[in-house]
Amino acid sequence: MRPSGEIRMTPEEADRFTTTGTWRQIGPLLVGHVTAGDFRLVRTEAMAKLIGLDHVFINVFLAGRGEGICGRRRMRFEPGAMSITKLSSPADYRLFGITLTAVVVSRRVLEAAIGPVAPFDGRVYPAGSVEALLVGAQVDALLALPDPLPSAKASIAS
Repeated sequence: MRPSGEIRMTPEEADRFTTTGTWRQIGPLLVGHVTAGDFRLVRTEAMAKLIGLDHVFINVFLAGRGEGICGRRRMRFEPGAMSITKLSSPADYRLFGITLTAVVVSRRVLEAAIGPVAPFDGRVYPAGSVEALLVGAQVDALLALPDPLPSAKASIAS
């Protein structure tokens, strides 16, 4: 989690903190499943300006909750919700006992495919929304693909 910001915890949170994650590369995508205890993620404006290659994080929350700010948007996370954030945006949010699936993709690659991502930065799609359901199903399908995946098939999947 460190590359995406400064992780802050109370001493009590640090004593009981655990995290697990599984990640795989599929074409230009990094796809994963993460479980983590309580923590705060802070990315100051100065930290955000130091980002070289910007990335976009698309997270689908399976369990836990959280809230905070990314860029200029207030965010609230609950099971089933999907969030989209840019690594180059300031952020400050608290997460409590989360489990999520994630897609991480270079902003340059994503914008070549869909156009500007700035309008989506800090956006949370609620649980049950078409967007969250479709992306959640797609991430689950990507994680279920055989590993390793031939490069031609990885290109199609990504």
